[in-house]
Amino acid sequence: ERINSVYDTLPVSQTLPVSRLALMGVASFAPMFSSLTEWSISQPGNSEKSHLAETVEQTLRVALQSSIIYVAKIPELMAESTLDSTRYDIKGTMRGPGGEDHVGCIALIRLSFESDNLAYTVIKVYGETLLDDLFQLYERLKESERERPIGCVHGKGVTPMSRRLVLNVISRLALIGIEGNQSTKSRAILNELMQSPLNDIATLGEASNSDEKFFRMCEAAIDLSFFSPELIVDLFLNNADSLGPMINCLVSGYSDLSFTSDSESYCIQWGRLRGGVMAVLRTCVKNRMTDCAAEAISALINAEYEAAIKQCTHGHQHGSNFFNDHVIGEITLHAGAYTMIVGECFSRISSQTSVSLESKIHECRICIGILRRSSTILIQLLLNESPEAHSHLDPRPTIAESWFLTMNNLMNVCKKYESVVASLLDDGILDLVSDSLSIAISLLFLKDIGDRKSPPPIIQKGMSLDGPQTLALMDFASEAALLGAPVLSSAGRSISSNLPLLHTHSDVPVEALGAAIISAGLLRAASGALPPWAVEGTPVLFRSLYTAFGKNCDDFIRMLNISTELRISVHFGGVASGQKLAGRYFEKMHATTMESFLSKTREVCLKGEWMRLKVILKSACGGKKKLAGFNLKPQYTTWECERI
Repeated sequence: ERINSVYDTLPVSQTLPVSRLALMGVASFAPMFSSLTEWSISQPGNSEKSHLAETVEQTLRVALQSSIIYVAKIPELMAESTLDSTRYDIKGTMRGPGGEDHVGCIALIRLSFESDNLAYTVIKVYGETLLDDLFQLYERLKESERERPIGCVHGKGVTPMSRRLVLNVISRLALIGIEGNQSTKSRAILNELMQSPLNDIATLGEASNSDEKFFRMCEAAIDLSFFSPELIVDLFLNNADSLGPMINCLVSGYSDLSFTSDSESYCIQWGRLRGGVMAVLRTCVKNRMTDCAAEAISALINAEYEAAIKQCTHGHQHGSNFFNDHVIGEITLHAGAYTMIVGECFSRISSQTSVSLESKIHECRICIGILRRSSTILIQLLLNESPEAHSHLDPRPTIAESWFLTMNNLMNVCKKYESVVASLLDDGILDLVSDSLSIAISLLFLKDIGDRKSPPPIIQKGMSLDGPQTLALMDFASEAALLGAPVLSSAGRSISSNLPLLHTHSDVPVEALGAAIISAGLLRAASGALPPWAVEGTPVLFRSLYTAFGKNCDDFIRMLNISTELRISVHFGGVASGQKLAGRYFEKMHATTMESFLSKTREVCLKGEWMRLKVILKSACGGKKKLAGFNLKPQYTTWECERI
């Protein structure tokens, strides 16, 4: 109250530090406010609680007033941010301790989203003018943003992210108002706020391509993503055509791919638009995967995969105006991002408890349709023999990572809801899983691990497997093998269509032959096709194969023995015609050494000590691969784009 009363009479240099501290306190105490409001609601009529409730409400009222005043009147950044070059931001900012976002916006977010009870109390204590005041604040911030040059976030107003936090607060409180007695006003405010970015998209859709067009369209897209997921789902259900210009603009942009290292400014802004569109689709999928959203995601995935194929086909030594850090890369958003949206949908489905199984199966059916429409192009891309790129950012590793992470999330759904697989057989779920497993194993056969006379070549065929894509690949393969004979036999047939075996092995059951081909790939991985850190995951995959064989030790060892003998009749990737799939260490392995390997593996199976298998594999496959030029075990890629 004191700060609010003296604000107009004191300079910003005096009000900023005190108001910043006060609003940081408000944000920090939001959990306590939530608990107190819930406590006071639980026993109405208690005089002690009534007094406490009055104190809490008075505090909240003043805190809300302070938040709105200081967001409106104190700029977030007085000068350009220095976070890119120092650990701390410049002095005199209204940012939080982490160096991001206006503390007034942070306080509003915490008070609105901490709990439903606290949000209801916030609306009650402030009064009917709350949404109007927040709406006027938002319009004022947007006007200040328009007055600044493109890309400038300091000086007047707040950063776009902080402005969007206010939009997020309005969306949240307006939905609560719709449930209460402010339905008409809440709907009117939401409609006006949402119509603004939609109008921008419609207008910009007719303009010729330029960096300003892509910049403004990206800003409109990210604005939309900060509305509540329910509202974005409704937009995709009832007004999807309004998003058409944005999706079409992004899809058609992939046709501008060229093989030069220079990226024009409009390419960089188009790269930002990729992030903006992903943010909108991600917000929608948080609530529900609609048919229109699925069509957009499918079109974007296919356009990106086709552009990546063109880049790889042109050669690893050429540059790219798109596949670099500034356009489709670490600074903006990696390739494969739209596949991750499907994976996030699977993740939500597996964690939801209040949705019927029929609804889950329906959404899974839509998501599987997206992936199946992309799988043929994916096979061409990931099995492309073009070596790892150095003149541009190779899109294949992150695309592979996103695909296998998404498939692993699908496996989690199948594991949690066993009826999902049976319900989706006609939708091709097993074909999708087996095709993905065949890609994963075929990637191992692209790598030349050398022979006893010559070391592996420095330049290898196919994309690099030294990264998080291999973490995702191994996790998925371990889960997919647990689906048993149908997946193993289908994956084996798919792999052997590209790698015809020298002998037909007609006496071996189809599922055992499929498992043997997968096992041969794992032996090759331990022999040098994968980085040493990836060998840690091979015992888990062998355990999955053992489980798929009904935990029959004799059948498993028989399959493992077959895998050490498989040879191919044609040249494929790093495997020459007539060579063993398992790799050089098994080419002329002595009979006693082979017998020792199989007997030790049998002992692992019987005792269930699967981590011992790592030592056994290393011993059979040439020991530790020192000085092999591999990196340390990586972390998964991040796919955040809210601050793009």
